[in-house]
Amino acid sequence: MDTAAARLSGALAGFSAAVADVPLNTPEPPAQGALRLIVFDVGQGLAVAAQTRQHALLYDTGPDFSGEADSGNRILIPTLRALGIAGLDGLILSHDDTDHTGGTASVMQAMPVGWISSSCPRPSFSLFINKLKNANAKVIILNLWQFRGKLIL
Repeated sequence: MDTAAARLSGALAGFSAAVADVPLNTPEPPAQGALRLIVFDVGQGLAVAAQTRQHALLYDTGPDFSGEADSGNRILIPTLRALGIAGLDGLILSHDDTDHTGGTASVMQAMPVGWISSSCPRPSFSLFINKLKNANAKVIILNLWQFRGKLIL
């Protein structure tokens, strides 16, 4: 290796070591009494996170893009972690459409979830529950909806 290449190689090695020691900039949690609301761009579908100083909630998990890639592992988890969110107090799944629940399994595999609330039919909901890492999660099943005074099952 000639001298210029050796110097460049040494400089890059030193730069890499210096960058590895620099901490990532994680934003501060919201101030006491404040709310940070994140509406994720997940394409067709929905995913919204609500973060307070001490709590985090996720409403829907966006779509499943393919068998291995979904909005949970490609968008939600990296963003939540970058915001300093290591676990969710709660997860709300509005209804059983893949563009609202497609990232659920990835989210549940990547971080603890305290409780889940959903209007999903019991068979679909059971699949999500089986993937929970946190065995002590409190689960609230909301299969009864009321619309214009009538109960809808």
